[in-house]
This record gives sequence, C-alpha cells and structure tokens, in this order.
Amino acid sequence: MRFGLLSDVHWRSDAASAGGWHDGGTAPGGFHGTGAELAGSLERLGLALERFAAHEVDLVVVAGDLTHHGEPGALVEVLRRCGDASAPVLVVSGNHDVDGDADCLGRAYELAGVSDRVTLASGTGVACDGVRVAGVHVGETIGWFGARLRRLPNVAAWGEEPVVLISHFPALSLASIVAREGFPYPGDLRDRGVLAHALLARTAPTLVVGGHVHARATLTEGPVLQMTGGALVEPPYECALVDVEPLGPGRLTVRRACLRLRDRDSAREPVLAPEREAWLFDGARWTAAGSLSAPAPTPAAVDA
Repeated sequence: MRFGLLSDVHWRSDAASAGGWHDGGTAPGGFHGTGAELAGSLERLGLALERFAAHEVDLVVVAGDLTHHGEPGALVEVLRRCGDASAPVLVVSGNHDVDGDADCLGRAYELAGVSDRVTLASGTGVACDGVRVAGVHVGETIGWFGARLRRLPNVAAWGEEPVVLISHFPALSLASIVAREGFPYPGDLRDRGVLAHALLARTAPTLVVGGHVHARATLTEGPVLQMTGGALVEPPYECALVDVEPLGPGRLTVRRACLRLRDRDSAREPVLAPEREAWLFDGARWTAAGSLSAPAPTPAAVDA
C-alpha cells in the first residue's frame, strides 16, 4: 500500500498571513513570529493532492488541523478540496479543528457532501491493500495546548494485524527530541499515556502517522513506529509518500519520502528526520533499513 500523508493545513480564509509556530519564536497562545503562511495553505493542499495522483497513491491521509480555528465554512472548504483527490481520503481532526466543539468536523463533513470520496477515520479501521488503517480524533480541548482523544482506538478489533494509525497528536512524546533541537513543543495529549500503552502492548506492528508538532520526525519504541509529518502551513511546507509492505507473519517494511511543496525559505527548519527513510519490523522491533529504497519523489514544485 502506498499512501500520501499531509497534515496541518490551518486554512483560514480571512488571513493573508500569520506568525509561525517555529519560525520567529513562539509565546503561549498560538502562532507568533513571521513563519506561517495561511493564505497559501489551501493552494498547497491542492498541490499535494496533485503530487499524490502523479505517484498513484492508494489512499490519502489528512492528519488533522485542517483549519486554524475550526470555522465551519473553512472546514467545508478543506473537505471539498480533499474530495478532488485521485484516491480515497481518510481524515482525522486536530486540536485546531475542535476549538471547544468536538462535533464541528462531523457537522462540516455532512455539509461538504463528500462522503463518496472522503471518510472520517474510525478507531476500528478499514482494510486497504491488506493493511488496516484506523484513526483517532481529538475530543475535549482546554485552551491551545490541552486536549484528549474523543475516544481510544478499538485495539481489540485489530487482532495481530499490522495497523496504520492516524493520530494528529504523537502517541510517543517528541517533547525531549524537539526541545533538544531548540524548537518549541505544542504539548502532548492529556491521555497520551493510555494510547501509548495500548499500542505498546501489541505484538503486531503499529505505524502511527500524524502532525501537530509542525516538524518532520521519526521515533520508535517496541512494535510502534511513529512518523510525524512537516506542516503545510509553515516550513518545511511538505507532504510525504509512505509505502507499507507486509513481508509475511510478523514482518513489515515502511518507507517514507518527503515531497517539498515550495522552495526552502527558512534558515533553520524543524526537520528532525531524513527526507527519505526505510524501516523494517522483524517481529519484535523496528530497525532502520538502509538497504531498502524509499519511494522516489519527483522534483518538488514551487509554490507561486
């Protein structure tokens, strides 16, 4: 299975620009500095979908923060744009989509009229080319940095299958890794420990994909491989191709290749993982697999 991964669109139709989370410094309460470009995020979403079509993905994954403040009209716009994808689309909410109203995305989904092309991911999951793909949504939020899941995933239903789990928030905390590189960290789920325990208790591999941190990062622990994507709204302005290939009972390979959607325009980007990487699960743990080739991206297009 090959899927396209994107996150953190942060669409807000009435904003030409806003400060960045990483670029320019951050204070409590949201985006500050000079790095984010909200006005171009919907265009970059369309560009990402075009790149996914060119690489013939089987699925498109949208890992939350479709909008900046959960405005119903903005959510509908993003969902309808997602409906232009060449492959089925799975979506989860992020903390910015909820903004105190956990039902906001669901209502926008009904208004958007894209149920034939776009699906809100479920905790049980759906099969895609032999791999189960599930998702978790943000529920209760307290300010910008406090959030819980709407509900935990239905791990019991997964059995011993390999699973791709879409979660806007990391299941394995990246706080120390991000802080060590000198970038601000937007906080973990208040119930992150419960989610992580459920995933780490499995013997089968789980690939967790998401965003929230606005940084490209990879982390492993036991049977969990977590790939966090860069944001569409600020540097590195990227999406990714992810190939998942079962190799028989208990073994799995995962490859990621990042696709830039505009030229580099920041002296120091929150990039904490390679642009191309490959991983092998041998039945017990994940190891980097340099001999496996990651999907080869075409040259990145430049945002006009």
